[in-house]
Amino acid sequence: MKTRKRYLLMAVVLAASICWAGPVPPQITLEVLNPLGEIEPPPTLGINPRIPDLNGKTVALMDNWKTGGVYLQDRFEELLKKKYPDIKTLRTTKPQGREGGGRLIYSADPWYPEVAKSADAFIYTIAD
Repeated sequence: MKTRKRYLLMAVVLAASICWAGPVPPQITLEVLNPLGEIEPPPTLGINPRIPDLNGKTVALMDNWKTGGVYLQDRFEELLKKKYPDIKTLRTTKPQGREGGGRLIYSADPWYPEVAKSADAFIYTIAD
């Protein structure tokens, strides 16, 4: 008998809570936004035509300060001089942190045109 009264009491409480709850609110719609925003990509530049012969040309071997980059430059220089005996190489290092490693702490964009004035082509070495 007690169990029946409990069920009856629970049914009354449930019915009362449904009646007092009121109408169901309209459905909510959420819009998901991209936190990065919409950014127009920068204009792209075309690739310069390939140099037909590197003999007599200057090739800049550009290093990014990563450990081991100098060994990669050594090998490139060796292979280039073997294939093109009259080639000149210019070793240059991207300006940034400290010797032997470091992070890029400012833009090196002004540096690239300076290298372009000194060389006909470049090889950018990235080593780890």
